[in-house]
Amino acid sequence: MTKPYRLIDIGCRWGFAERFLQTDQLVEIYGFDPDEVECNRLRDHYSDPRVTLIPQALAGQAGNRTLHLTQEPACSSLLLPDPLLTQNLPALSCARKVGEQQIVVTTLDLWAQSTGTQAADFLKLDTQGTELEILQGGAHLLQTVAAVELEVEFNPIYLGQPLYQDVAQYLYGQGFVLWRLENMVHYSELPQPGPLLGQDFIYHDLHHREPVSRYAGQLYWANCLFVRQSLLQPGISANEAKRYGSLFDLLGYVDISAQIRGALK
Repeated sequence: MTKPYRLIDIGCRWGFAERFLQTDQLVEIYGFDPDEVECNRLRDHYSDPRVTLIPQALAGQAGNRTLHLTQEPACSSLLLPDPLLTQNLPALSCARKVGEQQIVVTTLDLWAQSTGTQAADFLKLDTQGTELEILQGGAHLLQTVAAVELEVEFNPIYLGQPLYQDVAQYLYGQGFVLWRLENMVHYSELPQPGPLLGQDFIYHDLHHREPVSRYAGQLYWANCLFVRQSLLQPGISANEAKRYGSLFDLLGYVDISAQIRGALK
């Protein structure tokens, strides 16, 4: 019997499952968010047995933590937003602290043990600065994962926040490599859009050279995709190539699936 693909989204506010529900593949989709009201809304929105909503915060260790509530609920975090930034960068006013809440947190591995979840195929994390500790608290489950998609910061927005190099070092040590950076976000103190400063370019092999307009602002965060390195190298079995090729088709990364299938040649 074909195993379903198990896809886990940690920090699933606003919705997360649409891109997976249009497939004919067997899928199990799990969404975590500490906001029980939001989880209930998403549960009603999807109303699909393949989707499970879990109103639970994850962290590096189980215990009690303070959830710092922000002007935009999606910016709430177990880490304190840097007040210097939220007061001076207009785009980060959404992260101004407006309250706090004491909550119980657990780890990804403890959740997996309690539910009998022995493996997962894909992890997505967007938890406002705690992505690294969640990965560390899920180190056992992470060994079964083919790809990790997550938000990373290059400059801290929250106090004590790990940055890209910390996350990358950990994931490389767990057998992953960086595949792609997307949606690079810059912030400045300008109240209005600044002047065009020039152009950058994105290159894809020798085939595409895409100009990108460059405006004022310091790079703060982006989305990253990390892929398990062993899947990109020769030596995988035909069964692995079939399963993980189809997984990356499902995720929308047909370039990765083509490379995986090509490893059999």
